[in-house]
Amino acid sequence: MARLKDWWIAFPRYSPTERSAIIGLVRQPGAVVWGALYELPDSDIPILDSIFGFDPDGPSRLNEHVRRDVEVERYGRPHPVVADTYVVVPDNEDSRPTAAYMAMLLDGARYHGLPRAYLGALNAVRTGSA
Repeated sequence: MARLKDWWIAFPRYSPTERSAIIGLVRQPGAVVWGALYELPDSDIPILDSIFGFDPDGPSRLNEHVRRDVEVERYGRPHPVVADTYVVVPDNEDSRPTAAYMAMLLDGARYHGLPRAYLGALNAVRTGSA
């Protein structure tokens, strides 16, 4: 488990695959986003790039996400580490996440033992229909 300071969640892009607005990160001073942190081999990065609609060599206007380095603090560890994350590129659609999508996010957050206050924030997100 790790936390990312000065970022918060938003739902700035509609995903036809999820049939929902999808979670993304936006800069917000003083906010904290919690999540799981995994160590992956470099060979997995192109697979994740494809899943998240990021082509580092293609035109940036076609990317659905942008991969970037962020500094996270691991729970129970004294020193931050640099990690890759995918930041959603907004599509200017006015949509909300579905209840089913939020249930999936909450299940994952519970599974990884994220803090109760963060679970409460996720649970408070207003949902819409697909």
